[in-house]
Amino acid sequence: MSSTNPFESPHASDDEQQQQQPETGINTNPFIDHPSTTRSTIANTIQVPPSFVGQRTTARHPSGVISSIASNLSTQQQQQQQQQQQHQHHHHEADSASGTNTASTPPIESTWNYLGDLPYRRVPIYQNIQWNTKSPPMSISTSSTSHTAPSSSTTTAATTTTTTTTAATTTNEQPSGLLEGGLAAFPASYLSAAECLDVDIRDLLSTTTITKVAACPNGGPIAVITLPKLRMSDINNNNNNNNNNNNNNNNNNNNNNNNNNNNNNNPNMNTTMLRIMSCSGKTLSNVPFPPQSLLHHNNELGSSSNFKLGQYGPSDLMEMGFTNRCNLVLVLRDGLCLVYDVSGNLLLTPFYILPSGAGGSNVELMSASVFEGGVAVLSTGMQCALVELLDEHDDVNYVDGAHLASRRIVGNGPIGSGSSADGNPNESALLDAGRGEVFGGMRGGPPPPHFAIVTPLPTAGHAHMFGYHFIALAVLPRIHTTSRRPELFLSTSDNSVVIVDTATTEIIDVDCRARVSSPIISMSFAPNGRFLACFTQNCTLTVISTNFETKVLDFDTSEGSPHPPRQMKWCGEDSVVLHWKNLGVLMVGPYGDWLRFPYEGVENLHLIPEMDCCRVVTDDAVEILQRVPPDTHMFLQIGSLEPAAMLLDASSAFERGLPTADEAARAILKSGRLEEAMDVCIEAAMKEFDVAMQKKLLRAASYGMHFGYKDGNGEGSVMGNNDHDSAHFPQDHGGDGRFDELKNSLYEADATMDVANTTLPSPTAFKFVAAAKKIRVLNALRNPSVGLILTSAQYDEITPTGVIARLVVMKRPALANSLCSYLNLERSVHAFARASRAAAFVASVDKKAMTDSQVTDMAIRMLTEDSSSSSSSSTSSKTKGGANSKNNSNKSALMDSASNRGAYATVALSAHRAGRPGVASDLLRFETSVIDKVPAVIAIGMYPEAAKVAATAMDTDLIFLTLMEFEKSCLASTPDPSKAKMKFVSTVVSKFPREASELLKLYYASMKDVKNLNHFLFVAQNFTDAGNIIAKRAVERNGREERVASIKEASRIFGLGKECAFQKQCTDDYLELLSEQDRLRSTYESDLVAPESSSVTLTLESILAYASVVPRQMHKLFNEADKLAKRFRVPEKRLWHIKVNAFGKSSQWTNLRVLADSRAKSPIGFKPFAMAVIKGRQPVSDIMRYVERVVEPEDRYYLFCEAKLWLRAVEEAVALRDGSRIIHVRSICGNPDVEATCDGVLNKMFG
Repeated sequence: MSSTNPFESPHASDDEQQQQQPETGINTNPFIDHPSTTRSTIANTIQVPPSFVGQRTTARHPSGVISSIASNLSTQQQQQQQQQQQHQHHHHEADSASGTNTASTPPIESTWNYLGDLPYRRVPIYQNIQWNTKSPPMSISTSSTSHTAPSSSTTTAATTTTTTTTAATTTNEQPSGLLEGGLAAFPASYLSAAECLDVDIRDLLSTTTITKVAACPNGGPIAVITLPKLRMSDINNNNNNNNNNNNNNNNNNNNNNNNNNNNNNNPNMNTTMLRIMSCSGKTLSNVPFPPQSLLHHNNELGSSSNFKLGQYGPSDLMEMGFTNRCNLVLVLRDGLCLVYDVSGNLLLTPFYILPSGAGGSNVELMSASVFEGGVAVLSTGMQCALVELLDEHDDVNYVDGAHLASRRIVGNGPIGSGSSADGNPNESALLDAGRGEVFGGMRGGPPPPHFAIVTPLPTAGHAHMFGYHFIALAVLPRIHTTSRRPELFLSTSDNSVVIVDTATTEIIDVDCRARVSSPIISMSFAPNGRFLACFTQNCTLTVISTNFETKVLDFDTSEGSPHPPRQMKWCGEDSVVLHWKNLGVLMVGPYGDWLRFPYEGVENLHLIPEMDCCRVVTDDAVEILQRVPPDTHMFLQIGSLEPAAMLLDASSAFERGLPTADEAARAILKSGRLEEAMDVCIEAAMKEFDVAMQKKLLRAASYGMHFGYKDGNGEGSVMGNNDHDSAHFPQDHGGDGRFDELKNSLYEADATMDVANTTLPSPTAFKFVAAAKKIRVLNALRNPSVGLILTSAQYDEITPTGVIARLVVMKRPALANSLCSYLNLERSVHAFARASRAAAFVASVDKKAMTDSQVTDMAIRMLTEDSSSSSSSSTSSKTKGGANSKNNSNKSALMDSASNRGAYATVALSAHRAGRPGVASDLLRFETSVIDKVPAVIAIGMYPEAAKVAATAMDTDLIFLTLMEFEKSCLASTPDPSKAKMKFVSTVVSKFPREASELLKLYYASMKDVKNLNHFLFVAQNFTDAGNIIAKRAVERNGREERVASIKEASRIFGLGKECAFQKQCTDDYLELLSEQDRLRSTYESDLVAPESSSVTLTLESILAYASVVPRQMHKLFNEADKLAKRFRVPEKRLWHIKVNAFGKSSQWTNLRVLADSRAKSPIGFKPFAMAVIKGRQPVSDIMRYVERVVEPEDRYYLFCEAKLWLRAVEEAVALRDGSRIIHVRSICGNPDVEATCDGVLNKMFG
């Protein structure tokens, strides 16, 4: 068999490659037919209907133009309907005769085109497409879903029609003022320019507008937008120049001014429609572009844009494309990036990719490239940046490993989506555009649903250093790099390429100047990331390995066209396709072989690369260019002797009743290659698009299995055997991977079954069944009502789970639910499909047709029908289990509840958006997942209920989320911020649970500004805490006036509550103390008296101590102290302690003696007097005067130790008969005589 990828043929070096090629080394003009160049004939051209405007027409008034276009559109629709009916009639005849008249059918190989030795086929998928047609009304069955087919409608269509289908014609509801023809769609205002022009309208529109098309990988939806070629700024500049050139002629000036005003004031000239459709033309969403909010608020985006209000126009779109996660990325010329989903909703806040230049100068892009993981841009100043679009399913470690210079763009939080219902960005979101945000809060916090990482790259400095500029860029996705980070490839003006590693921002010049003859103007990576196709300025296609070690191909196209192609894409991994307008599509192979597909008469043609083929989208058709699979090529080519070819011939002969069928089959069986032949037929059937051919190949495989079972020596090795070892069976059949589950279900089907002698299906039989299921699914997806073109390899790439996700995004939840049951997918996927189906039903049902209770019951039935049926079947199959049946039922119910986590919340949100709040409230009562229920209740606007749910679950994070979202809602709904704040706090206090109020109180208490906390406490009537906070802050203030004012405010707050009488009294006393302190300082003209921020005790001490400074005013000061003590009710004992401390510190020993002698018995005893004298280092006689009046021996011992009168201390210890005190004196005295005395006393006391 041939190599899977001929580009990987051994090419050790460029020199060896040149030896293998002719002397010219470069092919001749491919646009002129040269029969000797290739072995294939030039591909036939599909006849395309005329342009949507029909014949050449002229019009002088817009009304005539519009009516003419409408007439031509209706004529075209009638022609397409007739063609559709004829096509269906012929197709029905072909299908009915399938298998009975194969002798007259031309060989399949005659439809192939050979690119050298590689066969290619051109597969029409949809023809006569009417783009942007409305999808048929959704039919959602309310009964239990059948598990035998994807759906009743789609399965029938998939098994009775071929894939070459005429797209169904439906009533086309176009957006207001939008005229369509093919892929192009023009606002009616675009035709107002033809009012005074005698020109062909078709030529006018084709020369003044351009239609851009982007498609989601793996057969996904497409996005189409028609743009004017001139930017609004260019039009305004031209108008201004006309006014300046006509200043000498007043009449001309007036006319020009009037015309300019009409053009500038026409609002429809500034907008167009971004249409997202399925491949069959069914509308998924229509999004106005630019968004209205962008038109009015673009000067507030926090960027370098110098555009004035309303200056964004459709022509400002630079690039658009889909990522592999179905995110549509739009990049404007000034670097503004918008990210939509397939439904037309903004996923991220619009942001600027590149920062502003020096002095805030405007940034203008030169090139942009959307790749499978995001977008990369290149500005005219050689600045580059890479944007990676991620979501909550990405590894957090990957995000943390981003470059330090990168910034992160998130939406408006976990609840807000950053866009309004019409897909326009919110004004608040636009104000935050371009500002990087860090998500997660704490380390390890969950990422938002959608976010982006913008990594600036130091390419401008590199280009300036080496004196060249960059021309084109391409991005190698991270799955193909060694660093597992995207790499940016930039072509330079000196015929080289530099590679920028986004992980380290390191720039490497690969130095391919000797291999590339001129600068590269376009680059495209192969799907496997191993080869790079480059188109140079001298019109040469060069294919080189990604590491630039091997050059595979040089192909000259200059003789056919001196201009570069419109598109250069890969057709799988085997060839490169290029498209020139009016010249068609050129396919180039690895050895310089080429094929040309003219596509004459096609106005719009767009190439969409896929992993194994290339989609071609035109004005009225979608087809696939694909290399014929090697296995299919080997056994379907003319004269093939492969076992699969012989088996196919035998099956055809058997259906025609020929006796040679048995002989051919026996020959294959004797050769021992029957299973190989069946496997090849099964694989080929999965890779076919024609249903009749699929049936033919499956019949051949089935015939081989039955023939092998009949003549297999009685053992049934092909159909099955009794070997129950799962190691002999494939582990993955069609993506299911549940052989053990199937085997167990066979055992459980009949408890009396003889397991040892049971014949189980063979691997070939399993493969046959899995292939049949896979083919049915692929045909259902390719149906025009769905429009999802998937090949077998693409289906395996995105997995059945990915198919379900895409169907839900494409608004086909009923089919997604059917496929989940048909493929027996895991519970979580099925729950997702059921929830999507129920949400679609709730959103689409008419309010007059069903009541809220009926809608709720129907939605609940949809959410539980599959789980209930599976539970009932499980219970019935285990009826013989006796007592265990009840436990099994309970276990199944618990599993169903777990699998439906979040489903009711999803449907409730859909009901809320559809204007059914009653349905939403009823459904939320069944939601058991708190983490899903709380955001749903918040989105509905039931904030107190959300807080109660979170409080019941004791989840502080959800409580805080509810509070913050409610605060945002209040600020957004009330223009006055003070009123909004009052509404927020009062509602939290009155309607929210206590846990929410306490959490908000703690949050406000953590702030430096206490205004929010005081406001909250006032509303909550918690005057004690409010007054305490103000009083505490008052004491901490430095300014006296501020302190007094704050304390007065605290006193006023304490007075508002009856429970605050004590706090108010204390506050008032402190105010009076401050007043007395001011009086004392002013009376004695000294700060030593009553210093600021002093308490009553310190104030009294300062008054008494000041008597030592002014002895003449001693008695006056003592009287002031007595009055102050009496005023503030200072106890007598405390007052004596204050006097003793004050006299001792100020050395007023006389006043101290007078105080001690004033009473025979001191209220505080004489120990404080003795301590004051000891600390004042007074003579021993003065110390003994007070110590002798101390009554307690322990106190006297302590005072003697403090005065270092060791012998007297020993005497007191002897009197107390306490040896430990004697030992203590001995240890601290430091006197040998005292130590000897202590030893003698101890000897006498204790012998």
